[in-house]
Amino acid sequence: MDKPTPRINVSLCEQFVDQTVRMIVKVKKLKGDTALVDSCGLIEVHLNRDSNFIEGNAFEIIGKINPDLSVNVLTAINFGKDIDFEAVNLVVQVSHKYHELFY
Repeated sequence: MDKPTPRINVSLCEQFVDQTVRMIVKVKKLKGDTALVDSCGLIEVHLNRDSNFIEGNAFEIIGKINPDLSVNVLTAINFGKDIDFEAVNLVVQVSHKYHELFY
C-alpha cells in the first residue's frame, strides 16, 4: 500500500520535511519556475513542467516539503477561483485531530 499523503497547510510544514503531502493553495505570484502561494500563510513552491499555475486560482498540490520549507510540486490540480478556504482549513485540522479516520 502507498504511504498516505496528509493534508496540511503552512503551519504544519515543519512536521513533514522530506515527506510527500497535499496542500490546497491560492496562487499569489508566479516567478519563473517558482510560485508564491497561500495556505494559511505564504510559502514558495517549485513548479514542474506540467504545472500550469494561474495567479488567483486555487490548486491542490501534491509535493515534497524541502528542508527550507519550500515545496517541490509533483502534481497539481486546478480548482479554479471558487474555493472556501475556511472549509479547507477545517478539513486539515480535523484530519490531524482524528488521524486514524483519515490515514
